Amino acid sequence: MFYYQGKRFMYSLGDDKTIIPELWDADTMRPINSKSKVAIPFKEIIKKYSIENYNVENELANINQRIKNVEDEIQSYIHNKEFLKQAISFDELKVHLNSIFNSVQKTPSEPLEKSVTLNEYIENFIKGLYSGDITFTTSGGVRKQYRKSSAKVYKEFKTQFDLYQTIIKRNLNFNHIDREFYDAFLKYFSDKDYLTNSIGKQVKCLKAVLSRAYEENIHTNDCFRQKWFKTLASEADNVYLTQSELDMIFDLDLTATPHLDKARDLFLIGCYTTLRVSDFRRLTKEHIVINENGIFFNLFTLKTTAKVQVPIKPLVKSILEKYDYILPSIHEQKLNKYIKEVCLKAGITERVPIKTIKGSKTEINYVPKNEKVTCHTARRTGATLLYLSGADTIAIMKITGHKTEKSFMKYIKISEEENAVRLKDNPFFR
Repeated sequence: MFYYQGKRFMYSLGDDKTIIPELWDADTMRPINSKSKVAIPFKEIIKKYSIENYNVENELANINQRIKNVEDEIQSYIHNKEFLKQAISFDELKVHLNSIFNSVQKTPSEPLEKSVTLNEYIENFIKGLYSGDITFTTSGGVRKQYRKSSAKVYKEFKTQFDLYQTIIKRNLNFNHIDREFYDAFLKYFSDKDYLTNSIGKQVKCLKAVLSRAYEENIHTNDCFRQKWFKTLASEADNVYLTQSELDMIFDLDLTATPHLDKARDLFLIGCYTTLRVSDFRRLTKEHIVINENGIFFNLFTLKTTAKVQVPIKPLVKSILEKYDYILPSIHEQKLNKYIKEVCLKAGITERVPIKTIKGSKTEINYVPKNEKVTCHTARRTGATLLYLSGADTIAIMKITGHKTEKSFMKYIKISEEENAVRLKDNPFFR
């Protein structure tokens, strides 16, 4: 309720916004908090109701924030009108508030064809990904099926989403997805110390499901389009290897451990081609092009189907010849394990700082460098060493297959000293 010049204005938070009387502070006209003067201590009340509702404290905070948001918007509207010396219209004020706090409901171009619950839709969506019935269009206008790895991500999301519903003891449907759900969903994963990018992956999957169902007229809740429905992300703190470290790996005598020898050779090819592991593991003689300009790998990448052409370094050519142009087949998971052992044997064990963000907590831990090396480190290493050598960014992107400089620069991992050395010969510093 809001009073202006003796007149009362009432605005509802929504029919679905209810609260248990014991959780309401009649003095402040707000949900109770740790400062509320209530008969039972705040922590005891929360503990009591948390048995039935895991997210009760978070829901109280959300209701309080929603009231504050409405209150602030009313004050802002009134002050603006008074400043402009315009008449105050409660009808206009209500329309203004509705435009901000109520989702604009979509009017379907045609009646909803069938009643499908959110959980049913997710299950059917995943089946469609695996069967290839559900496709997507690339930026270039090409229609493609989802890769099995993408389908697996959504399957893992469903497992987490089902577990969350079990925890809150409620089967969620399309109309239950709102700001309160979003905040509670994030808090659930934050409390479990999930990394920010892992939480973001859950939100990204849910957002994709809601968006597709919305386009198919399965539901009319467009909250996933709101600014607050964000896909969380933080830049991964990854390592790359220096040229001297690559030389140390190359110089290792691994004849007594053939599996590590093969892993080392594959990893070096990844470093000196900047290709993804899914691409450098499948290189054959058929991908080689020889002409008057030199010798190159010429292929379409599996992930993006982008065409790339990469110069073949003499060292890479010698590795190909070692295996008669039929590279060893090692599963990515085993390759990740083996290359850590290779780096350990090479003495690449310097403790490096690794920053991780879990929920709202930032942690910095020092771990041996070899433990952070994976197949993907090869691609990042190649891109970074090329960048440090002074190669043109656009030229590097042509062989890495990156579409934007922003996405490419995430791969460049250089220290402040390396950056300074790279810039010292720039005309600006001469």
